[in-house]
Amino acid sequence: TGPGLASCRCRPLSSNVRPHNNHMDTLPATGLVLALIGPPAVLVAVRFCSGEPFRLWSALVMWGIACLATVVAMVSYDDWPAKLGLHWSGWHTAAAALTAAILLLASWPAVQFLQRALGGSDSTDSESFKKIAAKPIWHRLFLVTTAGVVEEVLYRGYGIGVGQQVFGSTSLAVVISLGVFVAAHFRWGLSHLLSVTWAGAVLSALFVITNSLLACIIVHALVDAVGFLLVPAVRARKSKHATVMPGEV
Repeated sequence: TGPGLASCRCRPLSSNVRPHNNHMDTLPATGLVLALIGPPAVLVAVRFCSGEPFRLWSALVMWGIACLATVVAMVSYDDWPAKLGLHWSGWHTAAAALTAAILLLASWPAVQFLQRALGGSDSTDSESFKKIAAKPIWHRLFLVTTAGVVEEVLYRGYGIGVGQQVFGSTSLAVVISLGVFVAAHFRWGLSHLLSVTWAGAVLSALFVITNSLLACIIVHALVDAVGFLLVPAVRARKSKHATVMPGEV
């Protein structure tokens, strides 16, 4: 064999690198469309069908979308856990998660004040919040778990983790996933979107800084648990005491 042919010999592919395949290239983009557009589409369909977006079956559909998006990531990337951020990098991840949780909870009164100043109302006064607060605690716990896990898998893990691979830009992936995340909460009313935007921005920053989906899930679930489990319990207790006559105490 001549030197020209010898120089054209291809080096064997690494076991961690998949051959170029146009079909494989479209999978992450298809999964991204599913992750970002799937939940809003389901919510719109639910509103037209029943008008109640917090039914158990709609939450189960969201879990199905998250599972399907995860499968797409598994098929598309050998290092899919890293792409989705399925790891915990020690104390600095814990510190970042704790900081994000404190920031969201501590800033809540200021965000609500700003919403009222803009002509809106407290998020806890919205019809959506009242519908959730009226449900049994096991139902609310399931909704909190669903929001914490499913939304973070779709909007942070896939939306940013895989999105930055598809778009070729982390900033663009953050902006698009955050925009869709906010739009998916439109049913809460315009005034509540300020709270959603702030929370989504903090969670997006947490994912970019730590690349840990687990940290985002924990913080999201913790904040929602305070809002949908603790706040209704405190209000119910205050309401119960307010109905007791002074002579009955």
